[in-house]
This record gives sequence, structure tokens and C-alpha cells, in this order.
Amino acid sequence: MSLNKRIQQIQPSHTLAVAANAKKLQRAGIPVVDFSAGEPDFDTPEHIKAEAINAIKAGFSKYTDVAGIPELRQAIVTKMSRDYHLDFRPEETIATNGGKQALFNALSVLIDPQDEVLIQTPYWTSYPEMVSLVGGIPRFMQTTLKRGFKITPEQLKRSITERTKVLIFNSPSNPTGVSYTADELKELSTVLIKNKNIYIVSDDIYEQLVYDSKKFTSFLHVAPELRERMIIINGLSKAYAMTGWRIGYSVAPAFITLAMAKFQGQTTSNINSIAQKGAVEALTSDQACVKEFRERFQQRRDLMLSLLKNIPNIEYIKPDGAFYLFPDFSKYLTTNHPTSVALADYLIEKARVAVVPGSAFGAESFLRLSYATSQE
Repeated sequence: MSLNKRIQQIQPSHTLAVAANAKKLQRAGIPVVDFSAGEPDFDTPEHIKAEAINAIKAGFSKYTDVAGIPELRQAIVTKMSRDYHLDFRPEETIATNGGKQALFNALSVLIDPQDEVLIQTPYWTSYPEMVSLVGGIPRFMQTTLKRGFKITPEQLKRSITERTKVLIFNSPSNPTGVSYTADELKELSTVLIKNKNIYIVSDDIYEQLVYDSKKFTSFLHVAPELRERMIIINGLSKAYAMTGWRIGYSVAPAFITLAMAKFQGQTTSNINSIAQKGAVEALTSDQACVKEFRERFQQRRDLMLSLLKNIPNIEYIKPDGAFYLFPDFSKYLTTNHPTSVALADYLIEKARVAVVPGSAFGAESFLRLSYATSQE
């Protein structure tokens, strides 16, 4: 008796494992400085919680359409018009159990066995595992700190083969916090426009968290001709402090969205009905809470950067989005702790500081520090 080979090859989430270990120590009464979780410590805004409570009181607890209630799909359209300045239709949207399910849905309907998926390194830890789960082959494009953790058009062009089916793109990035500029996206888009068989799955979960008065830019802003090959992944977890609500969504051409809804209909069906009502309120009401969270994250980033200056022999860049720092600790990898995992274990065991090893993101000598945590 055995499990299938595919699941045996999948690695558990390092980020969730580190966060769980930190919480276990805290429950045991051991103080831990936790820089591990990619989860805002803010509470969900009161007006969003109130709408969910109203839904409970109104008995809104039945199945809904697989792709989401009409009000939520329209709210996603409204959000895209307000924040992206792009027009979509409700039938191009689907509500999912977090952005993670939206991403898995997209890969599941796009990838055939042995199709190649391009992923920039460092990457969010789940990208290659999801690709492998659906039978695809992850192909990595290595970046460096000196190059700002960004791929170049030449590098993208070299990485494309006749089997390339999807590019997974993430800006602002987890784990680096790096955002691409409009000019950089324009240059990359020239390569994608010429390669007409490649879909772009754009993970935009941090699009609301861009700092220093910079503006988020999508491929669709600089290359609207990519629209029929573009799948936008987003959610409410990060910008609205709603991680446990599990509300994600995708925006894609109607034929892709229809396929994703068919796939979701045979897996989870609709997302939580009560959470959907809260999501409508979040997306359509006053956005002051998002602005407040963004300002507080920027303050925390600046504090973390000032503290990092006191640590000798590390290198890092100033992130302009998300809520992570990704310093290079290569000079701290010694015989006693030769890997980023060993160094992270040492830090939590000896200093009670929780960080995520860079190997989880395909970058061995680095550590990820989240500033989605209290300044105290």
C-alpha cells in the first residue's frame, strides 16, 4: 500500500511549518519574536465583520453559485475598475478559497503533463509544488540581489522553449518585496507578445501594498494585447487583514474562468457564503482601512531597515512592496549551521527569533523576515 508518486514528491510548506513552530512555543509560554508569518497582525475592519454578522443573522448559509454570488463577482469588477482602471465583466471572475486556490485552479486548467512553467527565483514556496501537482515541470529563472531580484527580457527569452505554457509572475514579490516598474514590464512584454502560446498567471496579492508613493503596475497596463492570455490572481487576505476568511479570486478571459469554475465545482464548490458577504463589503466600501494598513506597513518596513543596519556582514535591498525583507546571511553560514534551515533553527532555538529559511524560496543563503507583526 502506498500513496501516489506525485504527492510523495511534494514538499510541505516551510512557511507554515515555521509559523506553527513559533505559535507552539508561544502557547507553551515561551516568548518568541516572530518574523515568520505572511499574515497581517491587524484585526479585520469592523464594517466588514458587521456585514458577515448580518449575513449570519439573515440566515445566509446555503450553497451559492460555484463562482460566487453575483454581488461579489460584480464587486470584483468594481475593484478592478477602481484600482486597475480596467474594465471586466462578472463572467470573467471567480471567487475562490483564498488566492492559493485561484492559482491552483488556473494551473489545473492550463497545464498538461510535461508542460513547462517559468518561475522566477526567489519564488513563493508553493509555486513549484503546485506546478508539480498538476503534472507540469517548473523551470526556474535565477535572479540575484545585485540585479534587484528581477529577470531581464533576455533571460526570459532564453528560458522559453517549445514546451513553455505558463509564466508565473509575482509583483510585489514574496519573498523579496520587489516590484517591477512600468518600463520593466513593458520590456518583458515584448518577449511575451512574440510568444503567443504562453499564458501569464499574475499573482497580484500584494498589489495594494506598494510604498514610497509608487504605483502598482500590471502587464495589462503596458501591454493590453496580452489580455486574452492573462490570469490575474488576487484576494483579500493581505490588504484587508482577512487571512482566515479564505477569500481569493481570479480575473481571466471568460473561457478560462468557465473552465476554472467547472474544476472548482468538482472540488470545493462555492466559498463560504457568509465570507462572501463580508468580501462584498470589503471591496465596495470606503478603502480607508487599506490606506491605513499600507501606511503602517511602510512604517514597520522603515523600522526593520533601520534595525538591519546594526547587523554586520549582511546584504539586502529596500523592498518597495509586500511586507518582507530578504537579507543575504551567507557570511553567517558556518560549519555549525551550514544551511539556511540550520541557521533558522539556531535562531529560534537560541534567540527565540522565528524566520523562514531562504531555501524555501529557492535562495539558500537568505532568510525571509516578515514585518507583518507588531512593532513591540
